[in-house]
Amino acid sequence: MLQGQHPPTAGLRPLSLASSSPTASFGHLAAQGPGVYPNQASFMMEAGLAPGYYSPVQQHLVPGPYHSPQSFAPVPTYQVGAFDQAQGQAYIGREVRTQVVDVPVTRVAQRRDEMCQEDFIEDQCLDDDQCGQENAKPKPEHLWWGIDMRPVLPMALGASTLAFGLLFLLFQVPLLAWMFQLSQLHLSSYFATLWLITLGCMVYCALCDPGQIRKDLNASQGQGLIRDHSFDSHNVSEPPMPKRAHKTWQYQRPVRRYDHYCRWLTNGIGLMNHREFFVMVTGLVLIGVLGGFADAVIAVNMWLLEKTFWIDWVLVVAHLLYSVLLLCLVGPIFRIHAGLVMRNELASEWKRNDHYVASRSTKGENVPVNDLSDDEFNTLFENFKYDAEKNSFDNGLVANCLAFWWTARWHPEQLGEF
Repeated sequence: MLQGQHPPTAGLRPLSLASSSPTASFGHLAAQGPGVYPNQASFMMEAGLAPGYYSPVQQHLVPGPYHSPQSFAPVPTYQVGAFDQAQGQAYIGREVRTQVVDVPVTRVAQRRDEMCQEDFIEDQCLDDDQCGQENAKPKPEHLWWGIDMRPVLPMALGASTLAFGLLFLLFQVPLLAWMFQLSQLHLSSYFATLWLITLGCMVYCALCDPGQIRKDLNASQGQGLIRDHSFDSHNVSEPPMPKRAHKTWQYQRPVRRYDHYCRWLTNGIGLMNHREFFVMVTGLVLIGVLGGFADAVIAVNMWLLEKTFWIDWVLVVAHLLYSVLLLCLVGPIFRIHAGLVMRNELASEWKRNDHYVASRSTKGENVPVNDLSDDEFNTLFENFKYDAEKNSFDNGLVANCLAFWWTARWHPEQLGEF
């Protein structure tokens, strides 16, 4: 339709929502069915137009001749079961008006971290139904031929790290030692140590218990035992949890100092493997940086020598591409987790927006982002800022780093409240 041009149904009386049948307003409209005025039905029949169609949830379809979806501004609609008369949508001309039921609704837009282009890689690279998430395991209908394919991710990560590590030790290291007159044994030892530490932390994080609460935990232990909002508040038979603990689908008991669920390891990251996870990520970043730099140096020298075989170029380019891809995937993860450690903030808290405010909003300045309306939340999403005063565990850069690296985690009384 041209701008400014009125639809053929303009000026007609709006459809009635007073009918006792909800399908009269939201279903396919019969020629003289309930909810359609005779003059409008006659007009549509004379013009040879199909009756309109209404959809109360997630679709904005215009009645009458405009049978296909039209482009409208986003309108918040919620599905709360059967629609009654007060929950209808009244279409007047091209204007869409929606009455929203005042029911508790979980905000769809959550703060997304910047891993794998702003979302922990594992949250964005794969579908939740196929790979599982923090609160739900993979759905059976999304398994491949009835087989759980989640273990493919950690196997691919570990196998690629091991394979390209061996390639680097057997091909790049001898070339570097020959080109720069260095000790091949020393170079091999340095790089082998880096790979072994990284792979060791990877295996440990994937297989270990991330820190479940002990079965004999007494509610009197610790001063901060509370019922976390992530726990099922409706199940009053469950004992209260320590601060920063979280219940996931993988384990029977809540995980202390829970950080996030890593799909690339198919395990949760919590009190007992958080440091090892950070060491693994740091090791992968170093492997990518050092490997890419070594490949670039070798490629330049090979081009200057002009006495190389094509297989040499294939191996160097393959390892260079691997290093670049590894940096693109793991680099954002390292940057985000380094910031979280320096603020003593957990990834689960970050994704829930626990410590973030909006500088300016209709409710005032420095308003907690979870107190904003959905529309304002989405509008100000890119301008949220961290508020250290809302994080009771943030004691400054030095204290936060010391707490992360030096606090004893294996003590039987450790609740992860630091």
